[in-house]
Amino acid sequence: METPLYPNEVELNNDIEYFVKKIGITRSEFDAVMSSPPDRHENFPNEDNLNRRFDQVSEFLRKLVSGKQL
Repeated sequence: METPLYPNEVELNNDIEYFVKKIGITRSEFDAVMSSPPDRHENFPNEDNLNRRFDQVSEFLRKLVSGKQL
């Protein structure tokens, strides 16, 4: 980014301190998370497999109802 989000470090630090207090972590925990490499959403439990299966069943039913060759 070319334009800084905060006009100075004091405001940035104030917001970070407010945030870590609200979510109940320490500043060092926050810094560790922010300095770690990003994770893809697939690395966490989610409903991707369920959604794919639902799409397959929906497609099968669509073909069945329309009378197309399965």
